[in-house]
Amino acid sequence: MLHFIAGPSAGKSVSVKDSTTVGRALESSIPVADRRMSRTHVRIFSKDGLWWIEDLNSSNGTWLGTERITGTHELKNLQHIRIGSSVLEVDFPDNDPRSNLRILHSIDPLHLRNLSMAEDEMMYPSEHRRLAAIYGLTDLIKGVQDEEELFTLVSRYLIQSVPHAEKACLYLLNDSDEYLSPTIGIDDQYQRLDSSEFPVSRKVLNYVSMNLKAILCVYNIREIKDATQSVVMGRNQQFLVAPLIHERELLGIVCLSSSFIGDELSFTEADLQFLTGVVFTTASHLFSLRLNQRTVESERLASLGSTAASLSHYIKNILTGVDGCLYLMRMGIDEEDSSLMNDAWGVLSRNHKRLSGLMLDLLNLAKESSLNIQPHSLTEIIIEVVELIKQGFENRGIELKVSDQIRFKSLVVDIDSMAIHRVLLNLLNNAADAIVGKYKGAEGGVIELRVDLSQSEQLLEIDVIDNGEGIPEEMKSRVFEVFFTGKGDEGTGLGLAVSKKIIEGHKGNISFSSDANGTVFSIRLPIHQRQNNTRLIDLPEDFLSHMNEIASKPRGSTQVE
Repeated sequence: MLHFIAGPSAGKSVSVKDSTTVGRALESSIPVADRRMSRTHVRIFSKDGLWWIEDLNSSNGTWLGTERITGTHELKNLQHIRIGSSVLEVDFPDNDPRSNLRILHSIDPLHLRNLSMAEDEMMYPSEHRRLAAIYGLTDLIKGVQDEEELFTLVSRYLIQSVPHAEKACLYLLNDSDEYLSPTIGIDDQYQRLDSSEFPVSRKVLNYVSMNLKAILCVYNIREIKDATQSVVMGRNQQFLVAPLIHERELLGIVCLSSSFIGDELSFTEADLQFLTGVVFTTASHLFSLRLNQRTVESERLASLGSTAASLSHYIKNILTGVDGCLYLMRMGIDEEDSSLMNDAWGVLSRNHKRLSGLMLDLLNLAKESSLNIQPHSLTEIIIEVVELIKQGFENRGIELKVSDQIRFKSLVVDIDSMAIHRVLLNLLNNAADAIVGKYKGAEGGVIELRVDLSQSEQLLEIDVIDNGEGIPEEMKSRVFEVFFTGKGDEGTGLGLAVSKKIIEGHKGNISFSSDANGTVFSIRLPIHQRQNNTRLIDLPEDFLSHMNEIASKPRGSTQVE
């Protein structure tokens, strides 16, 4: 048997007949898509009860272990053959007298899991320390959410816990081609190993993966003195190898290696028992970690589908409005009707504003929380928001009241001015929509914006209060959910989600209470962001005059108290 352990055919195993050729050509007995191979590179054949390899005058040569060969050479079990960019491992059958692999002990991990504590104590009375070590591993990895971190911790733990362990290696099963790939390996100095330095042979990996048993095995140096893969400084190699199994599903294989001289073995059956327990714990954590990753990915894909559906529906409505206004615009141009063109321009402007708002919300929602927090006057931000919305509120018969704190004092706060502007605009517009839903354009709707500075709790308090229709009980749990809206086609479901993200980015919180009499949204921001820049200052006289001008609007639709 030949196992391809590197190159284009890695993971493939093939049986060798009495005479077999390996090369790039299709007419070879074993064709390999390796450009560095000759068309017919080597011949492997049996003669006089032995196996031989012959280099067929190849362009790039043939290596046994680290030695380049020419002509014909005898093959030994577990030798590595390198031809082109491919590496093959020789594997004699177990019943072949030249097979130098000896399995000293084996354990069924699934049986180990089912042992009762009494049986465990009776069979392994000296293993309480090892059991405590496994509990220690459980505590060590319980918070790990990254596979590479998990494998690194487990490898280091095994080197520390198993006497004489020189290397710890992990192979993971590749889902695409079911090939055990070298994943991580360290030596007893915690240095990372190259995949070529992984000590265990493909023969051992195949045995463990097919039988799903943990084994303690050795290689006989007298039989493999030329097989450099299994010799370390002239010593025999001993291995502890255990499968990573969850519910009889193979996830990978863990291996510990050690060298020994003569008959003095480094590893014991107790070490094999310990490794099996560690691997069982690791497999359970790995399966749980992958299950969580698949769950997150499924939720992400579902969220992506919901996002695409919501956005396409909202944008479609905007485009419908744009199509209508383009038609009106064309008609106005043809008929030279300026009134019709003005109507079309108004519709176009409103839809442009809706689309711009959508893009801004998406950008705020998608970007990381990198707020530009600087000292700003919250009073000035509120004045800008009020001036922006006052005409629309007047047209809908809504009265806006702003607290005295804003009128007579300026709150200088460490905030991202543009982000807080967006939050206030969202909350006030939502309040206006709730009032319109209740009063249908009639007078009586009132929105109150209260701002205060709580020195005792070191908090800036902002409340937006309306006497609108309130939030239905069944919707309250989803108010801050992305793309959830109670406005039908008029809403994107982004405003409150974006607002929540902005406020939490300021280390604050946003909450609400609502009933049939109206809704209160409350924002609480800590006074200290970068430094203690939150303070009250007296305003210049012209600034107060500007505020009074807003407060003196006729009909009182926008009122500052």
